[in-house]
Amino acid sequence: MCALVDHIRNHPFYGAEKFVERLLRSSFEDTMWTADLARLVQLRPIKRLGLEKLRGLLQTCSLPEECKEWIDKVEKESIATPPWEKIINAIHALQQEFDQAAVEYGSLRVALSKETPPYKVNTNDELMDLCKAMAGMAPYEITATDRTVELNQSPENVLKAIESATMHSTGKK
Repeated sequence: MCALVDHIRNHPFYGAEKFVERLLRSSFEDTMWTADLARLVQLRPIKRLGLEKLRGLLQTCSLPEECKEWIDKVEKESIATPPWEKIINAIHALQQEFDQAAVEYGSLRVALSKETPPYKVNTNDELMDLCKAMAGMAPYEITATDRTVELNQSPENVLKAIESATMHSTGKK
């Protein structure tokens, strides 16, 4: 719960304050079931649930059953899988080149655009969101801030952690 509440608190939007207050004040039974909140926290990085998507939950759901239906629907949605391996390898290459320093998103974006085939990302913010999603799936293996990203493990270990997180959440083996 803390990760989701912190995310909502750090990115305020209309309706978020009341929702967080309800979550913290209640024992969840009147807002959202604990199991569904746990699923939502797990799905957030995998389904790349941003503030706009979470706003939909806050604006349309007030009962635990409605929250469950909303989360079930999100869980079934398919999203395009970014080339995680290409992004991780580009981060690794840049870290190797610059003494393991954290990589700024602009540099990473340029490196990805020069790959064969190139992976084009429209903005640094879009790339930051992808890297933060990876960090959400592999929090010990990769660190992503608002300006930089860095691998804390080998690219292979980062990929294994991301694959494990996505398999666990989707139920695939």
